[in-house]
Order: sequence, then structure tokens, then C-alpha cells
Amino acid sequence: SRIVPLVNGAPHQNHQSTKLSGIFIGGLTVQLVAFFTDFIMANFPVPVVIDPVLGSRVHLLRWCEWAPCATFMTFMMEGADLYWEGDMPPTDFMRTKYIHSATQGGAVFLGLMFPFCSSQKTWAAAMFAACCFYLTNFPRIWNRMKTIPSSLSEGATVEEAERFNAAKIALRLRSVCILVWSIIVMLYFVSSYFGPRFSSEGSLLKSPEATMICECFFDVLSKVLFLVTIVDVHYAVFDPFARTERRLEELRQLMSAVWESSSDVIAISVRTGHNGGATTMLSPAFFGMGSGGGPKRRLSIDQIKNMFRKKSVLFQLSSRAFDVDLEEIVKDDKIIEGEAERRESKIKTEMISNVQCTDFSMSDPTREGVSFHETTYKPETGSLRAVAEVV
Repeated sequence: SRIVPLVNGAPHQNHQSTKLSGIFIGGLTVQLVAFFTDFIMANFPVPVVIDPVLGSRVHLLRWCEWAPCATFMTFMMEGADLYWEGDMPPTDFMRTKYIHSATQGGAVFLGLMFPFCSSQKTWAAAMFAACCFYLTNFPRIWNRMKTIPSSLSEGATVEEAERFNAAKIALRLRSVCILVWSIIVMLYFVSSYFGPRFSSEGSLLKSPEATMICECFFDVLSKVLFLVTIVDVHYAVFDPFARTERRLEELRQLMSAVWESSSDVIAISVRTGHNGGATTMLSPAFFGMGSGGGPKRRLSIDQIKNMFRKKSVLFQLSSRAFDVDLEEIVKDDKIIEGEAERRESKIKTEMISNVQCTDFSMSDPTREGVSFHETTYKPETGSLRAVAEVV
């Protein structure tokens, strides 16, 4: 349900149609390798050897799958973790990711070599090295948990927030994979050593099929959980449409604060139709215009804040308003010093139509448009003509 829409390029949940990112293609590649491995093991003869020390069966094809997949999955876990302090990543930022990925692939490769060890000392050395390589996962995840802050400080940029969110999701991806891998390692020792030696006759752990059953089950589980989290990483880090949505959301919140709090009147004007007219929306600051007039003149500060914070004015400006001689307006604006008479606006009342008060808020994403309502507060004609002249 989460993968098919992405593969088909269809919208998924609240996201637009998106392109497949490299990390998602990598996740699908891991799934295909695991799928064909299980298909071949279920339907065709595959090589099985006996571990000379533990005496358990070793399915070579399974370990041949795990070696590249473990390396690749670890690198994707590391690559999704983009958090660092400051403006630039550390100089060894990518080198440590390559090294840690190689250690996990090396641990599995040494496991593949167990049945081919000629002596117990060689086997013990390979087992010791494999365990050391695998155990590097735990200080690595502990270090990342301490490095990534619990929350971002105020004033963080959008880029810092994206890096922080990416690191959080990458940490979850790392935690899920290490948990399942640790269960596989534990079951390897249980089914290969402790089960055959300490379980009763007839027990599943004493059965030679126990290793195959445990490996298959938890291998599929790890791949499923891995891909589910990879989809979240794709949307959070690598999907360009989702990143654009987050940037627009940040811009919308900023514009909302400016729109509702600015003491200056903000006008959004759009040309409409072939006649050259314009539709204009005015910010809530318009209700404070006028010399002691306007709808705010009889209200307290709290009433103004509550009643007009999300109120706007919408009106239609006729095309005839744009035929006014702008040079004449500029000339009239140059008031001679000492002249007390104010000039008349070149915009006539009949040029303004469809004046309506609106409920409009940029900070409310649930609104799909502008809702109109009846109000007892009518915009002042003089203020409206003055703003229309600026438009």
C-alpha cells in the first residue's frame, strides 16, 4: 500500500506525485535481492555445507545475499543521517560512513567463511573478528543518539530543521535494523549451538531445519521494516516535492505573521478578465485606516485583536481606474509648502465594486478559500479609494 503508489508515480497520502529517489531505488534493490534468494532457495537445489565446529547447516546462498545487502543497507542508514553541527559537515563525514558500512559487510563475509575454516583456531579468529565488526553498531548508534539534540533551538533555519528531521528518521531506521539483526545473531547461536546441545529430543531447536526457519523469518522481517522506514526517509529527505511543501509551509507561516500583525496595509492584487480590471484583498491593518474613523474607533485593543486578526477586505477595481493619468497624480502629490488643501483621489467611488469583508487566514491550512460574511463594520470609502489609487 505504501510502495505501489511510489512505483507507479501516483500521489501517496498527502504527497504529490513524486520521482523515485536513489535511496528508495536502493531499498527496492535490497528487496529484490532478498526475494530472488528466497525464491531460489524454495524452488531449486542450493549448496548447503556443515560448520566444522558447531556442526550446524550453513546455507551459503543466504550468506551470499546477506554480505552485499548488509553493506548496502548500512550505507543507506548512514547516508540518510545528514545531521552535523555548524554550516559545513566534518572533513571525515563520509569516510566514517564508508568504514562502518564495510565493517558490517565484513562481519557477514567472515560468517560466510566459517564452514571453510580448516581449524578451530581459524574458526575462532574469524568468529572473534566478525563479532567485533558487528558490535561497532552499538557505540555508533549511542554516539548518534548523544550527538543529535532532543529538539532544535529557536530560530533554526529550514535547512537545519531538515537535517535534524533526517537524522531522527535515520536514527529510527538504524535502531530498527540493528534490533532485528541482533535477534538474527542471537538466534544463530541458539539454533547452531545452544539448541542442539541443551534442548530436549523432538524440540524445534534440535531440528536441522531450525536455522533455515529462523533465518528466513527474521530476514523477511528486517527487509520489510527496512523498506517501510526507507519510504519515510524518502519523503523526509530525498523527495523534492515534499521538500518544496515544507519550504512553502515555512513561507506561509512567515507571511501569516506579517499579514496579520503588520501595522501597514498589505494589498494582494490580481488582474482579472480581459477588461483590465483587478481584484484586490487588503490585510487586517486596513481597518485601522482613517483619521479617528474606521470600524476600530469604538473598540478596545482586545476587541480589535480578536475581531479583526483574520478579517480582510476584498473589492473589485474597474478597468477605468487604470486609465487615470499617473503623471498627473504624481504632480498633485508634490504639495507646495504651506498648502493645507488635500487633493481629491483620482479614483471615483463608482470604480470600486463588490466590496466585501472576508474571513481569511494564511495560517489556517484547512481553509480552501475565502469565506464571505455580513458585517456591521463597513470599510470607509475614503480609505478604500486611497488604497485603490495605490493599487
